Amino acid sequence: MLLRRITQHVKDQNWFAVFVDFVIVVVGVFIGIQVANWNEERAERGAEAEYLVALEQDVLLSLAEIERMTTILNQEDEARKTLYEFSLSAKDSISSSEWPELINRGLWSFRNFSVSNTTFESLSSSGRINILDDHTLVVALQELSSLLIEAEKEDALELHFVEKFGDPLLYENIDMGAVFKLRSLNDTTRVYVPWVEQTSGAIGNPETLKTQQFRNALLFRASMTNERLLTLERIKAKYQSIQKLINKRKNVLGL
Repeated sequence: MLLRRITQHVKDQNWFAVFVDFVIVVVGVFIGIQVANWNEERAERGAEAEYLVALEQDVLLSLAEIERMTTILNQEDEARKTLYEFSLSAKDSISSSEWPELINRGLWSFRNFSVSNTTFESLSSSGRINILDDHTLVVALQELSSLLIEAEKEDALELHFVEKFGDPLLYENIDMGAVFKLRSLNDTTRVYVPWVEQTSGAIGNPETLKTQQFRNALLFRASMTNERLLTLERIKAKYQSIQKLINKRKNVLGL
């Protein structure tokens, strides 16, 4: 109908009416574009809000995992310190009831570091990372991803040492029966090998615990654990920084 009216005004050479019709068309198109942009922006902010909530959940779960991991690594390192001092001592200061737990924590036990990073990975893989309208937050998440890759490499390095040096030392010289009877460090309700007979606590070859090879194994594991703990501290600090940025962005969005 508007097009017919414009055509008629042109035929009548009513240029003022043509101008008015033209303005109406332009304003209508402009308003339509603005409304579409507003709806798109609203949808993006809604999606951003959902991602922020999911990211915050990942952060909280990951911080809790870091605390658990830090506790376990410190317990393992304390066991190595005790074993190292025992190895250097002329006296047998460790009782038969203590050594299985110490061997388990000091040389046998190993736990990979794993956090919840699902939301960031989803945003990155889908190319939607820029839906987070905070450049500082995006950069912090990317830096965190690099730190997590570094932690994975450190995990792999220590696991390689365990398999290549620590395990053979235990396989050849230590009676592992009592160790396998212990409940897991990571799950107190589970046993490693529930059917194994509880041994008397004999170490096997006790001289092994007094050798330089044994002490070196403890020292190498301790040094690797120390590196992992330092990386965990950096990751923890980055998560805490991200948590603050998420809260700040949520406040901007009125969440």
